[in-house]
Amino acid sequence: MTGGSAGSGGSMDDAAAGGSGGSVGPDAQGADQQANDAPDADGAGGNPAVWQEPACSAVKGTWAVTFTRDDGATVAPGEGTLSGVAYTYGLAALDTPNVLVAEHAGRLLRSEDAGCTWTDIGAAPATTVTLTAARAGRVYGYQMNSNILFRLDGTTVTSLKFSAPIHGLGVDPDDGDHLMVGSEDGQIWESIDAGASFDPIGVPAPQGCFYVVAFDPTNLKHIVCGTMNEGTYVTTDGAQSWVASEGDATYANTFSVAISPADPHIVWIEGFQLGWHNGQQIGPEGRRIWRSTDGGLNFTPVIVEEDTSAHLFNGNLLAAHPVDPDVLYFTFGTPPIAGMPSESWLYRFDASTSALAAHKQDGIDSYDALVFSPADPNVIYLGKTSERPDGP
Repeated sequence: MTGGSAGSGGSMDDAAAGGSGGSVGPDAQGADQQANDAPDADGAGGNPAVWQEPACSAVKGTWAVTFTRDDGATVAPGEGTLSGVAYTYGLAALDTPNVLVAEHAGRLLRSEDAGCTWTDIGAAPATTVTLTAARAGRVYGYQMNSNILFRLDGTTVTSLKFSAPIHGLGVDPDDGDHLMVGSEDGQIWESIDAGASFDPIGVPAPQGCFYVVAFDPTNLKHIVCGTMNEGTYVTTDGAQSWVASEGDATYANTFSVAISPADPHIVWIEGFQLGWHNGQQIGPEGRRIWRSTDGGLNFTPVIVEEDTSAHLFNGNLLAAHPVDPDVLYFTFGTPPIAGMPSESWLYRFDASTSALAAHKQDGIDSYDALVFSPADPNVIYLGKTSERPDGP
């Protein structure tokens, strides 16, 4: 299979024009809303065959996952408290209506009522795993910088063999058996049998993918690779060829990447702009968030840390809005230090107006996972993290 076709989508223009995995049009959204409002068989309201908004104001069964309807100004309380050191990097909304899966402290959690109630379904193969939803209620999970990879079907965990440190994973929007994995050396690997086997495809990214590999959620052939010192590299032909990105972020450590599900021409990155390269001064250094409107070929800074109130670090979580290509969410958090309370920030940036909104919650150390509700993108699910080695 080496060198075979990679990904189900065509060009970025095909995806933007309404190809598989693209944004939902107004008529479809209206139909979904009518279905949501239709009574069920018991006449209680709602339709279990489609995704619903959470019909609760508090979360039961865990304190590791919450949701917000107002961009983080308020978040739903949960049961228990965060304590010790435990991360929630893994959070996924499935195509099975109202089902979400999360990983926290080495345990897999599942909700079947749109995030209101969570149950422990067993041990995860590792802690700090990232989860990616696939077709037919399937989830893939991996631990960043390791070769730990697994598949979750319902409540059944299948460990998968992989030989290299994983830096990103993408799933075919039309086929849950078809996935790709990017490794640290820049090699892309493809599986067409649900992860039972992998073959290398194309050529490795020239500078490797030291920090991250991001796959277009609408087209697996479109991949963006975050490097150390050399900005980003992008491919639109499934790693058959790579192009170095240009613009302000040409020489940068690229820590985080998000490709817009609404328009694959829009790519966001967060990183550190270098002040020097090969012994020559190239400009002011510092952390930035950049935006590309051509699929990752050129980047322009939209948030400069020293010029705004935004908190940036080496790896802010980025989440592109599912239907508005101008909107990016990102997070920042800090545990309690020197008697100061912990705080977690949820930021919303709108490129059409350059408006940056921020909401802070005390008592939460960090939001390390973010997914949008398939019923309404104004409902945002957040994975919460604890970094308290000395207790609550």
